[in-house]
Amino acid sequence: APAIDGALRRIAGLHLQTNSRGETLAYLRGAGERQMAVYFDGALLNVPWDNRIDLSLVPSEVVGEIMVSKGVPSVLYGTNVLGGALNMTSNDLTHPGRYTHMNASAGSMGSRRANLAHLGRRRRLSYAISGGVASRNALAVSRGAVLPYGQDDTRQRTNTDRESFNLFGRITYGTEEGPRFGLSFLHVDGKKGVAPEGHVDPREAPVRFWRYPDWTTSMAIATTRVPFRGALFRGTFWGSTFDQTIVQYDGASYAQRKAQQDDEDNTAGTRLALEADAGPGQLSLAVNALTSRHQQMDTDFGPASPAVMQTFRQHVWSTGAEYSIPGTARMVLGASLDGIATPETGNKPPRSAQVNYGLNAGFVYAASDAWTIRAVGGRKVRFPTMRELFGDALGRFLVNESLHAESSVTSEVAIALDRDTYRAAAVVFYQRTYDTIDQRMVLAAGEDVPRRQRVNLDGSRVTGIELDVASRVAHGLDMEGNLTWMRPRALLPGRQEPLVERPGLLGLVSMTYRHSSGFSTVLESIYTGKAHGLAPNNDLVPLASSLVFNSRVAMLVLSGRRGIQVYGRLNNMADEVVLPQLGLPGPGREAVFGIDITF
Repeated sequence: APAIDGALRRIAGLHLQTNSRGETLAYLRGAGERQMAVYFDGALLNVPWDNRIDLSLVPSEVVGEIMVSKGVPSVLYGTNVLGGALNMTSNDLTHPGRYTHMNASAGSMGSRRANLAHLGRRRRLSYAISGGVASRNALAVSRGAVLPYGQDDTRQRTNTDRESFNLFGRITYGTEEGPRFGLSFLHVDGKKGVAPEGHVDPREAPVRFWRYPDWTTSMAIATTRVPFRGALFRGTFWGSTFDQTIVQYDGASYAQRKAQQDDEDNTAGTRLALEADAGPGQLSLAVNALTSRHQQMDTDFGPASPAVMQTFRQHVWSTGAEYSIPGTARMVLGASLDGIATPETGNKPPRSAQVNYGLNAGFVYAASDAWTIRAVGGRKVRFPTMRELFGDALGRFLVNESLHAESSVTSEVAIALDRDTYRAAAVVFYQRTYDTIDQRMVLAAGEDVPRRQRVNLDGSRVTGIELDVASRVAHGLDMEGNLTWMRPRALLPGRQEPLVERPGLLGLVSMTYRHSSGFSTVLESIYTGKAHGLAPNNDLVPLASSLVFNSRVAMLVLSGRRGIQVYGRLNNMADEVVLPQLGLPGPGREAVFGIDITF
């Protein structure tokens, strides 16, 4: 997977979707994308202005491990994790030595990619450095896709070119048991086009004819781990900058600029945790805090339209405590106090600070070495982002400054079996969210074209079952699969209706065969069930289900510590139409060929 979104597709209950802004976002068990926090080396990767990040621009080479917290994440994660948390840690060597990895690939629609990474460890010092470039001319269009507007080429999706450059470095000093200190740096620089909504006549509703000539994020992260007197202190401190320029054009020719938005976000944050023995169990205390400033300049290229600069600032914090009792029957209880303040709100009216609370409780019973039973419940809160409160997206949205926080009560019961050659798990989950933030089309006074507006619904409810299995079928043959059934519903006065763009069924089956000669092949199928999109008149329009097949063939040659692997991958083999959102189909058939060299 060239970017981290490709690896996340294998997670049960996780749905990936590229929205109308060209951002690839993750949805866990029907929760919204802003309801999940994404961390890298302990630092929040989400841009606080909108509490999300385009996962397709995060290079997979820098990530060594991914931990997913579904259902009811620990209060130690802080606030705004109503839908879960995704924690990624950078690549590292566990034993002394050096490792170098080079990769290059090329494929359909002019896609090209090259990466170089080097890792090393000597005694207490470990380090990593990597860099890469990637580009493409366009995304492929499935032959069956219906795109009556903004699409002239039958094979290349309009305005979906992309270029990116990434650089990562990390140095860590210490031991696994004793004090440890680390510094990380991540920089991603890119530019891209955004596919226009192909189902909307631009004369009747706003369409995003957007390009991003600049999309840049940089992070510096310091981590520390210090054991003392039976306790353990962990700390993460980070600073990040995010800059982007959005240019709105007057049509699908992308010849005449209509408006431009220049964003600059600067964030500083910390996550502190103290773990200590207390009676029969362990007490954990945590503080999460960040401050972020968003500066935005809006430029209308019409006659006599001066540029408008606005500044927004927010402070987000959470303090929590969790007590766990270990043993065959392990119990966890936690509580947090969460808050947000927005001292600067641009040209919008000020808002008062908000404070809310979170709770979590869990019980895990190890019935045997193989069987585990788990029951978890809790309450979480998500404050509306500054973009939801104050952003109009170059005139696409009507601002609703009266939005208030979402809260949810979540529970799940799970049973898991883990053997040497196979594992299986089943989870039944339920989430009741209050004041769910959603969208509606609104025709403002004096306007002829409706615009989107964010509103608080009475609430929503998601009930579901998640199955996850993996097995060694035979020597060299492994199988992995998951299936998640969900019923996501918006609760409206006197009725219920499906939540927009939330599939009711998600599934994946992957078969991997590896031969002692170095030959390997992978065949995977990804199923996305029926969902619903929102039409300009607020009607719900069915989105058809899809079944996509991908395959990969590789040959690995080893010589001592050196290895060369040549591979080919075919995505969406049957050129299936995948429609996660109205007018924005997923990529059609694409082929990639590459080479990996390690030493």
